Amino acid sequence: MIYSRFIVYEGVEILYTDLSNTTPEKGLEALRQCRENCKNRPPRSVLSLINVTNARYNSDLIAYAKEMSRDNKLHILASSVCGFNDLTKLMLNSIFLFAGRRDIKLFNTPEESLKWLLQQHQAAHSVA
Repeated sequence: MIYSRFIVYEGVEILYTDLSNTTPEKGLEALRQCRENCKNRPPRSVLSLINVTNARYNSDLIAYAKEMSRDNKLHILASSVCGFNDLTKLMLNSIFLFAGRRDIKLFNTPEESLKWLLQQHQAAHSVA
């Protein structure tokens, strides 16, 4: 099953990784796909949206997410995560802190995430 793929939102390519309603095992598969999708992209070129609505996780998934977040950092222009509850938000903030990622923002819905990513793309590509 494909969990991570590039989509086009208002003419802008965004890497959408869907962990919604996944088990930890399927979540690992999704994050592996995300990592593969990022690794050959130019530095600071990827806009990433990860949907974690009702995702279940375990220590293996958390460890892999930290590793992937560090490895993908070079390729990411901006990342957003949506669909979290308070516990997941705490977990994600610790992952971001550990990975040194300051380019990630948390949202409630995919729509909010997409709008913010579009703004980040426009800001990065505006002529000074």
